[in-house]
Amino acid sequence: MSSKALRTARTLILAGLAAAFAATTAEAQTPEGTEIWNKATATYTDANNNTYASIADSVSVTVGFQAGITVAPDGGSQGPASPSTANTMTFTVTNVGNGVDTVQVGELVTDPQAVFDSIGYRWNTNDYQTLAALNTALSTYELAAGANTTIDVVYNVAADKGGETANYQLTATSVRDGGESDPGDYDINAGESYGVTVVETATASDTAAVSRLPSNGTNYTVQFTVTNDGNGTENFVLQTTQIPGTAVSVVSMAGTGVSQGGNPDSAQVADLGPGSSVDVTVTYSVADVAAGTVDTLVFTAFPVGDPGTTDDARLEVTVVKPSLTITKQAFTDAGLTTPVASDVLPGQTIYYRVTVSNASGTADASSIDVDDDLPSEVTYVNHGDDSSGWTITKLDGPPEHIDATLVSLAAGNSAYFWIEVTIN
Repeated sequence: MSSKALRTARTLILAGLAAAFAATTAEAQTPEGTEIWNKATATYTDANNNTYASIADSVSVTVGFQAGITVAPDGGSQGPASPSTANTMTFTVTNVGNGVDTVQVGELVTDPQAVFDSIGYRWNTNDYQTLAALNTALSTYELAAGANTTIDVVYNVAADKGGETANYQLTATSVRDGGESDPGDYDINAGESYGVTVVETATASDTAAVSRLPSNGTNYTVQFTVTNDGNGTENFVLQTTQIPGTAVSVVSMAGTGVSQGGNPDSAQVADLGPGSSVDVTVTYSVADVAAGTVDTLVFTAFPVGDPGTTDDARLEVTVVKPSLTITKQAFTDAGLTTPVASDVLPGQTIYYRVTVSNASGTADASSIDVDDDLPSEVTYVNHGDDSSGWTITKLDGPPEHIDATLVSLAAGNSAYFWIEVTIN
């Protein structure tokens, strides 16, 4: 016999053994209504070995109905998008009893986060909006022993439910034997999408620029708004960096739901719902470095579930300082229009004008104090100013002294005061 024939024969023998084993271990139930006859026959003789006609009797029993229902989902879990429509869970209902039966179905929905937006049903190519309507249709459908039918549960998932879970359970019950039922269920895990937007709130743009004096103990603040653009509630990591980091240092971050550990450049905001925002106030200091130094504070946020999804906003900080110059001139007239151009004579009146200018283009000067000791060769007569807010005090000497103070001087502005004297 060829090797191919041997393999074929071996396959047939094994298949026969498997069929025989299956028949002895998983026999189908005897169909309802089957009449089972049992006959007993006896033969006998007497002491002289005379034979007699055999005797027999029989009895019959009829097999009754035994209900059996199974429900098998085509899968145990699904991960639909949020939002999404026309998602389908398919359940196969099988009559494993021994007679024709009809079924009714029930459901148990466990949905604490309202993931399901709607639930409908499809059976036998027809759609049903309610479970009651489906059961009305099923009530006239006879399911033969060993036969099955499929029921589709069609559902929509609500928006902004990413990462949320729900459970759906369909139970089929025999109409002929209400005590016979079977459940099948699905775990629904809505897929989560991630997104974040960061905006520097004051300008509603992704970039902003400010000029700042060295802090000297006075810190500054900037506010950023973090928005969850994903479809699920998420925790977000907040981080700050400084480029190149020569002038700006972050002191703290604060806001509703914002928690910060020991690192001022790192924080978290917990349980930020989809579409929700949180305002984060970043407090920072500016070092006493050269005027014109530029540092960029970068504020970044990303969801814990997807660190690769990030957004940032930037604050460009330029260090500024006031730059004062002082000029003193002598004039021969009270209008301060004719400068002294030649020698002055004893008894002559002259006017000193003291001008302070802030050469900075961006930084105001504060607490300006000018001291002027008058020479012994002149005698103080009077003083005045340009109405810019000077406070002028004359102190007796010797030497006679003028103290002039100004609360502030804006960038690019000048202010002056004058002193009238006579030559001794």
